[in-house]
Amino acid sequence: MSIYPGREVIKAGDDHYRSTLHRVKKHELYDVEGLNSCIKCPQDRTLIAKVGANRVMLQYPRLTTCSGRNAPKIFHFEHMYGPKFGSLLEPGSHTIIGRVTFKHQILQTCKMQINVLIQFCPIPHYLIAHCEKEQNKKCSFTCRDPKMEIQGSSLLTCGDDMKWLGRLPACGVRTWCYPLPPPEHGRISCKGSTAENGWGLQEGSSCRLKCPRGWRWASRRAAVCHRGIWNRDLVCQPKKSK
Repeated sequence: MSIYPGREVIKAGDDHYRSTLHRVKKHELYDVEGLNSCIKCPQDRTLIAKVGANRVMLQYPRLTTCSGRNAPKIFHFEHMYGPKFGSLLEPGSHTIIGRVTFKHQILQTCKMQINVLIQFCPIPHYLIAHCEKEQNKKCSFTCRDPKMEIQGSSLLTCGDDMKWLGRLPACGVRTWCYPLPPPEHGRISCKGSTAENGWGLQEGSSCRLKCPRGWRWASRRAAVCHRGIWNRDLVCQPKKSK
């Protein structure tokens, strides 16, 4: 069990917890098995979703003694912060804070971490998958590197055997550039062929900047599309007064 600051294990029969932690009197534990045992905070947990599911249900934690036995039912774990028990958790890490109580007396405050994993087809590091939220089966792909583009099928389905139904796409150097953003002052004119997908201009296309009177280009007045990016931004700036 991971121990966090302030997440100590408190013996139910200890006499020295008098201020923030309420003392459990020994005569109140006469019917509790293991008088000198202590109650542990719930352990951190990793929850794995069923095949095809993209969420898991958070169940109420089981309290145990320091010896690993089930704690008596007179001890309870009260939720204070984080996802509530019985709710559905998305993949990722979730923090829950609660307190162990005995007859409405606070024994200790606990922090537990819940990690949720889903069973899904493997995704190569160079791809980003965008999957349907409900079924989590059909996915479209984009390249992690913004200068690259998808080569091959960009839409695949994850089978029940955790294998993609089809060949994963590759990423290659993009041979076109997105249109340059219009400058705040001035206008841009471009020469070149439109990309096959219609989203930009082909490799080698060029754009020139024309600034209004009293303004001039910041560095150069022309930019060229090379390997998926423009070699410079086109910006107009005020002319310096003489």
